[in-house]
Amino acid sequence: MIFRIYYDCRDAAADRYPDGVDPLVYLVSSVDLIVRAGLPWVATDGNSSMDTTRFSTNVSALASLIDWPLMGETVWKNTDDDGDRVRRRSAEFLVHGTVPVTALLGFAVRSNERAEQLAAILEAHGQAGSYRSVRPDWYPYS
Repeated sequence: MIFRIYYDCRDAAADRYPDGVDPLVYLVSSVDLIVRAGLPWVATDGNSSMDTTRFSTNVSALASLIDWPLMGETVWKNTDDDGDRVRRRSAEFLVHGTVPVTALLGFAVRSNERAEQLAAILEAHGQAGSYRSVRPDWYPYS
């Protein structure tokens, strides 16, 4: 997602993210919080749009469904030995519908300026104490 947003902004694609990745706010949660909230979810072993991707709604399957060593890699392009790395590195945990604030651990943004904007928004909505973190490393194309 962030790759697409970055390049759409760089290339001035019509009707696409003119401000790039900077305005993105990560909503941080956990599998446990989503499950405890009773929200419908599905996990994938790779990019959900690919025909070869497997899906699961079984929490115990996550340990074997996800390529966890690959998730820790900083370079995950396809190689001659493994032409499926990019798809697997795009594994997803998707929640259907709305995620209530009570199912969130907090929020992450790219810059201090965005953190200040987010703090004002959260305060205006009665969430002044919500955890916020500035994580420029989560925005590789910024």
